[in-house]
Amino acid sequence: MSVCWNDNCLNTAKHKCSGCKTAWYCGEKCQRASWRHHKMECAINRTLYNAEEEERRRDEENPPPRPPRNVCTGCNVRFDEDYGIEGDCPDCGYVACESCVCHNSKGTCHCVGSNFGNLYCEMVPKWYHGHGGRSYRGDYHPSNIYDEINPQDNADLFEDTPRECKNCNKTALCIKAEFLR
Repeated sequence: MSVCWNDNCLNTAKHKCSGCKTAWYCGEKCQRASWRHHKMECAINRTLYNAEEEERRRDEENPPPRPPRNVCTGCNVRFDEDYGIEGDCPDCGYVACESCVCHNSKGTCHCVGSNFGNLYCEMVPKWYHGHGGRSYRGDYHPSNIYDEINPQDNADLFEDTPRECKNCNKTALCIKAEFLR
């Protein structure tokens, strides 16, 4: 959970600044009180947010070309009969060797909402989910009842009613947004 960005407040923040999308406040009163200090960083963060959104939109419209299948996309080692492909993404074509598949950054394909065809939203949340230096910030609804986070054992972490996931469009109980910050 996030704490209110107003220096004089320690309440739980529930509202995001609509300008920069990074600052959090417990209410309008604290947001107004903090505006004099937040105004400059708000403009800078909004510029960064807009640039990231534009880059994301461009990546979706013009995905990178598929990498060659004879070398690891992560470390560029050449595959042969003894050292083959360990990770192969059906969506973006990213191929990885055994050592890169288990690496937190090299073992991530180019897909925004998944890794090697495995949807992030169906996994237990991890800090390294994402690609291109950007974290995955979508919904999570771990589907395996054997995961350490599941609705049966952790009802307080999940929303009360199932809804459509914004990543995969499946209807499921999603983890509350306040636990994903």
